[in-house]
Amino acid sequence: MVGEHASGQDHKEAVALLKQVDSKLSVNLSTVLSLKARTSYGAERATPNHLKQVELFIQAGIAAADVVCCVQLGEHAGGSRPMVVNPR
Repeated sequence: MVGEHASGQDHKEAVALLKQVDSKLSVNLSTVLSLKARTSYGAERATPNHLKQVELFIQAGIAAADVVCCVQLGEHAGGSRPMVVNPR
């Protein structure tokens, strides 16, 4: 995946793009988005265990980003958005 980012409203597009780079991180993102939906729009409340799980997923994402050889900034909605370039 070179210079791509999800541009639609559907988070599944971002999960699918991330899966091309790292399938475990895509599962993590999907899990976090599911938790967000359940706790933001449903009756479920976020628990300390949920927050710990999200923290671990964020740490995994940061660790993966540390091995990315190059990040290109792209313009999106008046600001910058990082895009993965040559991830492996």
